[in-house]
Amino acid sequence: MVSIIKIWKFAKAFIPSLIFNFKYLPFAQARKLPIIVFRGKVFRNNPGRFVINAPVHFNMIQLGDRLVSVYPDTGVVLENKGVIEFRGRIAIGNDSFISVGESGKLILGNGFRATTSLKLICYHYIEFEKDVLVGWNNMIVDTDFHSVTTENGKSKGFGPIFVGHDTWIGNSCKIYKNVTIPHSCIVGADTVIRKIPDCQPFSLLTNDTKTVVRRENVFRDKNNDTIDYTV
Repeated sequence: MVSIIKIWKFAKAFIPSLIFNFKYLPFAQARKLPIIVFRGKVFRNNPGRFVINAPVHFNMIQLGDRLVSVYPDTGVVLENKGVIEFRGRIAIGNDSFISVGESGKLILGNGFRATTSLKLICYHYIEFEKDVLVGWNNMIVDTDFHSVTTENGKSKGFGPIFVGHDTWIGNSCKIYKNVTIPHSCIVGADTVIRKIPDCQPFSLLTNDTKTVVRRENVFRDKNNDTIDYTV
């Protein structure tokens, strides 16, 4: 029964996968159908580049498979105006959204796996080394989308994110710009990381439960909050 289900899933994915591979990859790579697209109808216009920087073989990159049943079977919404680089076997599960801006570069290392409901926004630079596991319902964003103004001037509003190899990011975490996570770490469920953690590899990262209220001279100037990603 399991084999019949798998065959049926791949049969339904064949046409969208065929179109996607030959539209976005060089012919020598596309003919091997390395990217399998489940629920391909949810893909958006993608003027950016897709790069495979690894030995190419059939079904090495799976996008939108229903890996977790309690989330909607909506595949992957993928918006790429920059560069997405695959460095090996990749699996991104159902109900996920990936957006790469014109100045963005997203690198997914070999063994990258995001089970379901990943929200990944890359307008500058995000890199995952090999064998990173991302749990349910995570948001990873390298931009604020709006700059803020302080007495010292206007904020940059974006910064790189780097996740070391063999790291496990638990459920419902948020990781923002200018964050580097060392290799072999665990990010506990519901953790929010806004700056580089002071830790070594093989660390467990979590937040405490207290609420902090900050009052500073910081605001968003709605008439001057655009971000220049070329800085």
